[in-house]
Amino acid sequence: MFKILTFFLFHILFTILLVKFKKNYSNTKIALVATALFYISIIVIAFVTTYTLKSHLDSFDLNNDGFFSEDEKNPEQRKALKAVSSDNGRNLAPFTGIIFSILYFIMVKIILSIFRRNAATKL
Repeated sequence: MFKILTFFLFHILFTILLVKFKKNYSNTKIALVATALFYISIIVIAFVTTYTLKSHLDSFDLNNDGFFSEDEKNPEQRKALKAVSSDNGRNLAPFTGIIFSILYFIMVKIILSIFRRNAATKL
């Protein structure tokens, strides 16, 4: 849960900084840049997670032959093997990332439109 909150807080902060420093950008342009970073972040997190899990699994291969002999197998190794082999979410991250990025784009564009309209009417 902490990772998800950190992920979203980072993207919200990035979007706020983008709005602050690129005031001449349109709402659509800001939303596109923020969404591109959002999508790239999803893909990078999936690759890093896959690499981390595979590295942990490879640490159980004591003789580095690419196979697990009976003396290398233990409950922790089986747990690591299951974590590597049974998570389709990492493999489908490019596709689910597109769906979430579209939703993120819509959300950012609507919020920017509301805030910028309210700021313009107050002036």
